[in-house]
Amino acid sequence: MMNPRSIGFSEHQELAIRLQQAGDVIRNHLDSVLSGHRVTFFQFSMLVMLASTTAWSPARIARHMKVDPALVTRALNKLEAEEWVQRTRSLEDRRGVIVSLTHRGDARLAQLCKAASEVLQARFGFLQDEDVVRLIAALTLMVS
Repeated sequence: MMNPRSIGFSEHQELAIRLQQAGDVIRNHLDSVLSGHRVTFFQFSMLVMLASTTAWSPARIARHMKVDPALVTRALNKLEAEEWVQRTRSLEDRRGVIVSLTHRGDARLAQLCKAASEVLQARFGFLQDEDVVRLIAALTLMVS
């Protein structure tokens, strides 16, 4: 494999490339495992978000995930067909819709988290706890 610095890349540029590659590898591995559970990584990410106590509208999900609202709508349609999520009218603004996990979705999410955890342990198991804490802190600073 070619060393990117040999063609003039700085260490920061190489880091950006490696972060992208690592993200792609992990996302693809998760997608592969999760597909056996009839869910994509994107849908799984939405279920994880919905498990929080925060009220999520489809538009807010799209903004948070930085994707087109139509993509969120299609994913929600599939999750709703599985009876893992439900859409209800907002009590504060009847024009708005709030998405939440159903009991069935909550149970399914627990299964999906177990499967995802095995993938992530395989990918990150070589890291010490303090390395994980430092990486989370650094990446949090980068995305905020």
